[in-house]
Amino acid sequence: MKLWLDDQRSSPKDNTWVRVLTAVDAIAVLATGAVEECSLDYDIKWSDDVSEDWENRQTGYAVVSWMRDHKVWPAKVTIHSSNKTGRTRMLGVCYGAGIAAHDLGGQIERMDVDEDFVGFGLTKHGGI
Repeated sequence: MKLWLDDQRSSPKDNTWVRVLTAVDAIAVLATGAVEECSLDYDIKWSDDVSEDWENRQTGYAVVSWMRDHKVWPAKVTIHSSNKTGRTRMLGVCYGAGIAAHDLGGQIERMDVDEDFVGFGLTKHGGI
């Protein structure tokens, strides 16, 4: 299974991705052990059951931290967030755990509105 965590951009066109909108849902899917590949955003909406203080906010960082703490790593991990600070933090967790995560966030930052998202075939605004 492929996991796509993003509350604004749709999952890639190939229809093989399971899209989730919150960190809580992403962790639940990862906990099944069936995820072979994941692509994660940093800035995602908060689920109803998480703290609103910034230290405990459930972002993509919370997901990679959970993956590290539970040693649950899909074979391929991609960070596609356009938030440079959040993306750097997420990649730091992955690299610190010895996971060679892929960084596609910079590609999103440089995209034109109608340009295809490199490697996934979706647009900046989530259109398929």
